[in-house]
Amino acid sequence: MGDNAEADVRAAKRMGVAALHFQPRDEHEKRRQREASFHARAEALQTASRDLLAIPPPFPCERQEIYDYGRKCSLLLVGFTAWIMERAVVDQVKELYFFTREGEFFIEIYRRLVKWDWLGFSPPSASVLPVSRLATFAASLKNLSTAELMRLWNQYSTQSLGALLKSLGLEPVEFTERAARHGLELTRPIPYPWQDTRIQAFLDDPKVSAEIEAHLKAKQGQLSTYLESMGLENVAGSVGIVDIGWRGTIQDNLAHLLPSVALHGYYLGLNRFLNIQPENIRKEAFGPNLNKDEGRGFLLDFVAPLEMLCNSPSGSVIGYEEGEHSIRVCRHTDEEENRIYDAYVRHFQAGVLDAVPFWVDFLRTHAYPSSELQPLAMDIWSDIIQHPPPFLAQAYFQLNHNETFGMGGFSNKRRMLTTGEVLGAFISRKQRTKLHEFLRDNGWVPGLLACPDVDSTFRWVLGKFLWALGIRRWVRRRFFSSL
Repeated sequence: MGDNAEADVRAAKRMGVAALHFQPRDEHEKRRQREASFHARAEALQTASRDLLAIPPPFPCERQEIYDYGRKCSLLLVGFTAWIMERAVVDQVKELYFFTREGEFFIEIYRRLVKWDWLGFSPPSASVLPVSRLATFAASLKNLSTAELMRLWNQYSTQSLGALLKSLGLEPVEFTERAARHGLELTRPIPYPWQDTRIQAFLDDPKVSAEIEAHLKAKQGQLSTYLESMGLENVAGSVGIVDIGWRGTIQDNLAHLLPSVALHGYYLGLNRFLNIQPENIRKEAFGPNLNKDEGRGFLLDFVAPLEMLCNSPSGSVIGYEEGEHSIRVCRHTDEEENRIYDAYVRHFQAGVLDAVPFWVDFLRTHAYPSSELQPLAMDIWSDIIQHPPPFLAQAYFQLNHNETFGMGGFSNKRRMLTTGEVLGAFISRKQRTKLHEFLRDNGWVPGLLACPDVDSTFRWVLGKFLWALGIRRWVRRRFFSSL
């Protein structure tokens, strides 16, 4: 007796066995749906995403809307972490290091995938590595030279002397007198500083160079000692590092310090590299990688919102300090930033983390590798930045974004233009330049148009300006591109 007409009935009868066909209607329909979903892979993922949202949360939520948005977006981050796990196994790395700050969230997803046995065997062990561009750049420099500093200036072609000194982990005020002797103001932006004779004279000043070189050597010693305490020694081997993106410069910094170590970098997305890549590194991305192709490159137009959603409350690493028996990580914690984390981000992340058991069960029973998750994951990413919910835009525009490395301070996203200034951009080149600078510094145009805290008239006028700008660009491409 069986439910399969061929295997259980006709085949049995050919062997001389009496057979009865029994096919329970409800169970047969479930099996038919499972078989259909196994072959319609993309549609099954979409259905699973909807099924996940229909499941009641395991506990009462303070911010249900934000928690549900985390569950809605969970496949992007679960897919990314599953891909990391797959790549680490294939690359046979002996250890995975998740970089702060986003890595503190990613490793929680990783640990849940391990707990719920997504792979069916043990993946490489993982730990958090507290690092930042600010904490690793100065330590990675061979010396104080233009050639070495170009690794910074290739990213920030206009930079004040104060921002340069802060990027090296120095207090600019201590160099005020020396800067003045060479005709420099600490806060004045300098285009192409590597070509500026005043900057060159300042760096060549014996007192300045001696002090900064000593600082670089101390930074290198502190970071090397700390990395060794975390199991990252400059001996032959292969390890994996995980970060959100976008050019992998922290990985570059570590590679200069650890030339014998093969560093495999796993990123959500990668922008074009601006510096020569060290020989001992490899970088891959779950999402767009503009060093290989332009596919979905628009996802990297606005990355700060994704950084905010994956942030942690533990603060930014600013350096390392030697103690009597160990070396301590020094952090800067911003109270306002943590207020936004507590009010918005932690609820989003809770939704993502609570979705992991659902996805592990579904992905294993349907045999999905991370490559099949990638298209829908990228659609989710696109929806986050192009069509954000109002609460997400609201959270973003309440933040002071830490841009100490490179820019020398914080970027206040709450600064706004007036509606009149936007109207002026329709007729005035000067006002258009001002508006373009504002939008560039703002960092997220779709979020600005969705933010409920921004005046509705301002948003409407800005939307019309951007629409007109898009039409103008289309006309130029369509009719004048060949001229």
